[in-house]
Amino acid sequence: MKDEDEKDLIFLRASLSYEIGISLILNGQPGRGFEHGLQSLRDHTALKNLEGIAAANSELSLASYYCGNYSQGFHYTQQGIESATQSQSLRMLGYLYDYRAMLEFVTGHLDTMLEFIEQAIELGKKLGQADIYATGYRLVSDAFYMMQDYEKSLEYLQSAHVEHHESFIALDTLYRTKSLHFLLDRDVKMIADLKDIINQAELTGLITGKLLAQISLMFAYRSLQEWENAKDLANEIKEVSHPRGFRSFVIAANLILAQYEWQAGHHDNAFGFLNEGIQEAESLPFIWLEIMGRISFSVFSQQIGQPAEANRQRINHLIHNLHHNCQKSLFKSSLLAYTKHIEQLLA
Repeated sequence: MKDEDEKDLIFLRASLSYEIGISLILNGQPGRGFEHGLQSLRDHTALKNLEGIAAANSELSLASYYCGNYSQGFHYTQQGIESATQSQSLRMLGYLYDYRAMLEFVTGHLDTMLEFIEQAIELGKKLGQADIYATGYRLVSDAFYMMQDYEKSLEYLQSAHVEHHESFIALDTLYRTKSLHFLLDRDVKMIADLKDIINQAELTGLITGKLLAQISLMFAYRSLQEWENAKDLANEIKEVSHPRGFRSFVIAANLILAQYEWQAGHHDNAFGFLNEGIQEAESLPFIWLEIMGRISFSVFSQQIGQPAEANRQRINHLIHNLHHNCQKSLFKSSLLAYTKHIEQLLA
């Protein structure tokens, strides 16, 4: 076989590995998607194809994010940004800015997250690439959501609206919109809407989107104190997510199961789920889920007269870090309100 023919075959394998990997990530198999991303990276590296190297790194970044391997994700986004910049692969650079912002968000670096989001939105609009800038707006919405500023969250999410309702980003935006309308208006019709979105995601094979929508529905059930529905859905999410490697999804389910067990009077079980969720969130680290779990731990401990000073100190440390990494004005007032809310819960 001639050298050129061999290079063509390697390029074809690299391209197919990338496409298959992305499909697997969206279809709920990020671990398998990661393996295909590695194959694509090896092949493009052998070919010294910077554009392909950038694409493979973007896939590996996204897979690492969903698997909860955040330090690994930081590594691949940095490699990808460097390769995309050198090759002027602007579309891939936009995706990499989004994925880096996702990693900065979960680890609590709000200012750095905003810097990458601003670059992604600017580039996405310049290229006319709706999924790039929509993801940027959605991440701003997510930050406000975690700080429980639901009106601001909805405002930014509306900027993320895109057409093509069978695409992942459209479905992702839709379920978040329904969830926020439920939280703001207490409109139980949104429960039926979320169920429809979940069914649509399953029919189109977007299992990752289905799981994310199920998590929103699970928290809605918790808010309505429909504990049996919340428990059943949490167990389903765990059963599907654990073997597929969605570590943060399992954490969210454990936090809901802890609340279910607590209201049922099974205190030891509740602390068991909480400890599992908190330890995993800290190890990732997913700062928002860790705070959520530790708040429940402190509240439960107060109710039974059990000291939890070390847990309270850890919450204070995490909140301090959030404020330290939030010097820009966009989130400041919402973060202050979120902090006061936590202080009231723990008073």
